[in-house]
Amino acid sequence: MPDTMEVSPEQSSTFAGAIKSTYVNIFLQIIGKVVTFVLNALVVRYASKDLLGIVNVRLLLLHTTILFLCREGVRRACSGNLRKADWKQTVNLMWLATAASAALSVFFSLIWYFVMERPNAPFYGYGVFAYSATSTIDMLCEPLYIVAQEWMLLKVRVSAKFYSLIFQAFLNAVLIIRTPYYGIAIFSTTQILSAILYTSIFYYHFIKLLRTPPSTPHPLPVHSIRDFLPSHSKPLLPPRLIPLTWSFTKQSFLKQVLTEGERYVMSGLQMLTFAEQGIYDVVSNLGSLVARLLFQQVEENAYLFFSKVLPREKVEKDEQKQQDPQAAFGAKMLEVYLKSITALSVIIVVFGFSYSDVLLSIYGGETLNSGSAPLLMRAFWVYVLFLAVNGVTEAFVFSAMSKAEVDNYNRKLVGFTLAFLASSWVFVRWLGAVGFVVANSLNMALRIAHSVVFIRRYYAGTPHKPLKGVLVNATFFSVCASTAVFLYILRPFCNLESVGGKLVFLSFGGVLGTSVLTVLWKTENELFQFLMKLLRKKETDKSE
Repeated sequence: MPDTMEVSPEQSSTFAGAIKSTYVNIFLQIIGKVVTFVLNALVVRYASKDLLGIVNVRLLLLHTTILFLCREGVRRACSGNLRKADWKQTVNLMWLATAASAALSVFFSLIWYFVMERPNAPFYGYGVFAYSATSTIDMLCEPLYIVAQEWMLLKVRVSAKFYSLIFQAFLNAVLIIRTPYYGIAIFSTTQILSAILYTSIFYYHFIKLLRTPPSTPHPLPVHSIRDFLPSHSKPLLPPRLIPLTWSFTKQSFLKQVLTEGERYVMSGLQMLTFAEQGIYDVVSNLGSLVARLLFQQVEENAYLFFSKVLPREKVEKDEQKQQDPQAAFGAKMLEVYLKSITALSVIIVVFGFSYSDVLLSIYGGETLNSGSAPLLMRAFWVYVLFLAVNGVTEAFVFSAMSKAEVDNYNRKLVGFTLAFLASSWVFVRWLGAVGFVVANSLNMALRIAHSVVFIRRYYAGTPHKPLKGVLVNATFFSVCASTAVFLYILRPFCNLESVGGKLVFLSFGGVLGTSVLTVLWKTENELFQFLMKLLRKKETDKSE
């Protein structure tokens, strides 16, 4: 850890807000994921593998493609950039993204229905319509989502996702168990209902919020829901955000290909059967559960934090940056994020390798625990480590990049995308579904390497070395390695075919997991003290 430095109230407030947002999101999402985990486990046991492949790979890919192309660029451009002076134009930009989602829904629906190989399953056409329509329904609350993110309105963002996911999972479980023949129709209908609920919760919370006069004036001219509606302003769109939005949109397109590349290859080239796609989707969802539950929240809040601390367009000389408290604080927090995320990732890899088959049998029964599924899941744990480090480093990089640098990175992403697609083709033919995980890991390694070069250049000529946070201390690493060896030796002595054997093995894991976390606490005590200092300082600032 770097030497202790003074933290300004504003810096402390920004970081504490980001940390609080992370904690609340993680806590509520854990509750939601536990409930949906149980409900989805029931669905997996009753739904066919072909149905899982059609819905969770083919149709869900349609939904995420439209959303990524329409909203990610606007979200990133508006993050930390909302201003009172051009609020009306900014709202118009947000609604332009919604209109684009409607147009793209029609365009991609035609491709999904007429161009791609059509599965021999009832209600597929209705599924294409439903999953594309929900993209536009989700976009109807986008202006509210962006403001909620900027004002750190945790309750709005978390409760909308929380209730809509549980509602959808509950309906899927009940209806699939009763009438599995109507699988696609059931998933599609619950997808629409969930999107309507998600959007309604946002409007309900904001209507309720804006009816009560704030104790301090809003930083934006928002006094009623009407202020979120588009208007005939001049100019119609904010000139300062249009280039940045376009740059981030191009970047989002390439990132979508990289993020969901294996699903595009599966759907477009049909390299795996729908049943194999279904198994891959279930295993990847389990393997990336921690990434979605924990690391995604850290990444989103790290980006929000760095976008407020680091000046995007400010170019400083090395001697100026050396004395800049913002740059110093950004370096310290990048090291904190990296140290925390890397330590947790190592723990996940250690225990994930040992408990992959146990988790699969608990979640989907012995049918899911057969074949290449355990190997596929163990590969995902290594991928999660790359994913975690890349999320934090790119959050810093995207916050610090100027528009020209964003455009330059977009050109590099083209190369990353081509390399990923080529490696996917090679590794899948060689390793089967595991090849997709290998290709994704290599892609993440390339992106991490790019971020490392950017961060080193950003802090060149200064004493700040934030990247050393990615290295865990030797004591902690030794304990993790010893734990992995012990669990490997213990496996043959536990009859994992029986419930009792699984319980014994899980009990040992619980004890060892507690021990590993204790070692992390003891060996990284300075890290935890720094986090607690920031949070205590936030509470002190509030009371003054």
